[in-house]
Amino acid sequence: MKRIIALAAALGMCLSMSSCGILYSLYRVSHEPVTEAELSTEPRYFSCDLWTREEPQVLRAELTGTLHGAVYEHRSNVLHNGVVGRFGAPVEVTDESWNGGRLTFYYNPEEMDGIPPENLIMLHYSEEEGSYDTIESELDTEAGSIGAEIPEPGVYLLADSYAWYGAWGQDVSDLAHDTVYRDDVYRFSITVPQGIALRYVSDYIKEDEEGRCQTLLECEENDRIRIGIEYLERPNYENAQAFANTIAEALKRNGAETDTGIIRNPPATVGFWCSSHFDESAYSVNCFYPMTDNQYINVWYGFTDPDDLETVMASLESFRFTGQSDLPEVEEPSPFIVPTYNRSIGSSDVSIELPDKMTYEPADTDEWETKNEGGSIIRAALPLWWVSPDVNRDHFCSADVELVEMAETASQSANAVAADMELIDYDEITVADGFTGYLVSVKDGPYYAFYAFCELPAYREYLQVTYYLDKDADEALRQEYWDSLHTIRIGAQETDAAE
Repeated sequence: MKRIIALAAALGMCLSMSSCGILYSLYRVSHEPVTEAELSTEPRYFSCDLWTREEPQVLRAELTGTLHGAVYEHRSNVLHNGVVGRFGAPVEVTDESWNGGRLTFYYNPEEMDGIPPENLIMLHYSEEEGSYDTIESELDTEAGSIGAEIPEPGVYLLADSYAWYGAWGQDVSDLAHDTVYRDDVYRFSITVPQGIALRYVSDYIKEDEEGRCQTLLECEENDRIRIGIEYLERPNYENAQAFANTIAEALKRNGAETDTGIIRNPPATVGFWCSSHFDESAYSVNCFYPMTDNQYINVWYGFTDPDDLETVMASLESFRFTGQSDLPEVEEPSPFIVPTYNRSIGSSDVSIELPDKMTYEPADTDEWETKNEGGSIIRAALPLWWVSPDVNRDHFCSADVELVEMAETASQSANAVAADMELIDYDEITVADGFTGYLVSVKDGPYYAFYAFCELPAYREYLQVTYYLDKDADEALRQEYWDSLHTIRIGAQETDAAE
């Protein structure tokens, strides 16, 4: 057969070659026509190119036999593309009257993704059962191929036996190797360390507290090291680096030791990472790889042994974007308007212009809470609202507003704060006719604190507004928070009679 093919090519008798369904052996040197009887018995040969820049693992598939069909690449089917451990593109074999055939995949030795050739298995999708069956196959490492006599037309593909059998709960310790995870939607790849059994997740993009997210990959329970990969949209952050820094600061405030850094993976992949650990048995690293300023791939590792940090960082450094993805459309945040919060307190209305890019939430309780301040002053405080952390900047901030009943007056409380802490600034404003607000700016340990103590018509009650900023906040930002306290106003409520 090979001699016939070579001679036909030399004499220019072949058809022009296309990427799929190439017919070689139906042409004879003598130019004699092929009879109908010979058509049903003459062996035929088809080849289908499978290599692409995004999926370079398999070069081509070849089909030989007494055939009336062809072999085609079958990338467009979501079901087959999602097969655990899939290696290269699936193919579809078609035939009008099946008489048997041999299907051979030729793999690329330089694009094995860390998978030993011995791990490759061939799968066939059963239309009746709606499942995949393993086909007994033969590996030829010299030719770089894996072939099998296939039982019927249909969809066939190669898979990594480690990932495939591991997903079904089988012992795959003898098949373990570093695994390269490739995502065909967001077009990236990453090498996952040996010994992590992956669980692929088909999840919809969903809303979360700060934007949208989609879980792409998780792993089975693992006492030593775990991984998760997700797509994130964070429209309220300037970029991925700001997002990583914000997470690190939040973890630090909760008592974790943190670090941040940048990974540069040539030619065009950059990642911004933050690491943390609370004790000697709980470590984590997040790395955010930006596709746009507000769209990232987040790779998360959790591990118990600090010696695994080197393995984790090597995996993060293997991350590559492999092509241009069709990114989901980001929901743009609505144009920001500086909120002026209004709330009724007794017979008064209170308003304040919050600092730029802050948002507020109503208090989750209307119950009075007794507090002991310094062991000498007992007060009952009713939270009016809480201002959420400012997620748009690289700093921590929070705020609350309380209605306070105390033994001291508003001015006495302000003077006590000014005397007990490192005073930065002090001021008095008129919050209503005949009522004063006492403003104090101090350094309170690792924070800048801004207080407003405002007189109210009710006896022994005053309004207290408190802002906190971390020590890294610059002077312009501190001034902005200080200016916000100067906008506090207290007015009488309009009554029906007044209307």
